[in-house]
Amino acid sequence: LAYSSQATGFFSGKYRREQMAAPPASTAARLYFTPENFNRLDRATELARQHGITPNQVNLAWLLGQPFPVYPIVGCRTVEQVRDSCAAAHSPLSTAEIRFLAAG
Repeated sequence: LAYSSQATGFFSGKYRREQMAAPPASTAARLYFTPENFNRLDRATELARQHGITPNQVNLAWLLGQPFPVYPIVGCRTVEQVRDSCAAAHSPLSTAEIRFLAAG
């Protein structure tokens, strides 16, 4: 079970690399504000543009595309967030794209 499958909103688009200098006092900033994670966000954003989906959908599609069973637990506050998260099930990524996202 991926209990923090959406990285506490890190892939939502509200965080930017420039914020690392003075990060907001949030759980997402405390846990995910690293150069490596912002590089991952850049790769997810690139794939999202190519597929016409959101970086959050790319993130969830990456989880669902693993070779072992993954059950992402999502934390949505609005109906639109539920719709966005559910759409990831219809946005499969290729094996090459999954490797691209995992590249470090």
